[in-house]
Amino acid sequence: AGGRLLHAGYFIMLPTPYHHWDHDRWPSTIDVTLLTSRDGHSWYRPSPREPWLRHGLDGAATSGMLFANPWPIVIGDEVWIYYNGTSRRHDQSGASAQRTGLFRARLRRDGFLAAVSPPEGGSFTTPPLTFSGRRLSLNVDTGAGGWLEVEMLGDGGRPLSGLSHRDCDAVRCNTTARTVTWKGDEDCGRSAGHAVQLRFHMRSTRLYAFQFTP
Repeated sequence: AGGRLLHAGYFIMLPTPYHHWDHDRWPSTIDVTLLTSRDGHSWYRPSPREPWLRHGLDGAATSGMLFANPWPIVIGDEVWIYYNGTSRRHDQSGASAQRTGLFRARLRRDGFLAAVSPPEGGSFTTPPLTFSGRRLSLNVDTGAGGWLEVEMLGDGGRPLSGLSHRDCDAVRCNTTARTVTWKGDEDCGRSAGHAVQLRFHMRSTRLYAFQFTP
């Protein structure tokens, strides 16, 4: 599948690997993986050899080969991807009564990948970045028992005054647009234009994306 520009500076590719690694035990099946790119030339495989669209149950129209359309359709807060499935394997030839169909995968906007924290919790820090805007918006799912706190780091990796994770009001939600607040204040614009890092502390949470907004 060819690369597709989903947002400015954000490309995806949905390759269809053919599994046939052993001449005596060829599965002769095809699934769909995911590649991402920032420039359309250098590509990154988030989960090597892991399928992004998996097979369905044995005998179903998605149990043999899958082929995805690399042109996502954005509908509100969802992304739709249509794909073809068949129960036929790649090494089967000739007309047959194999099942086939056209299917739709639905995911949240920017939901292709997520930073995932386990129930015992975890954290990660972004590379230095420069932003414009006054508010930090998250695409996040904390589930029933999870939470997220974020802090903004300045020189030397030290939390900026009033923007530490201890000042952060815990995020508990499942939404594509949650504004972060620190002791009730959502304005972090005083750090705009300066190199900062974000450190996310999370428990049982999936963080799909973040962005700065006016």
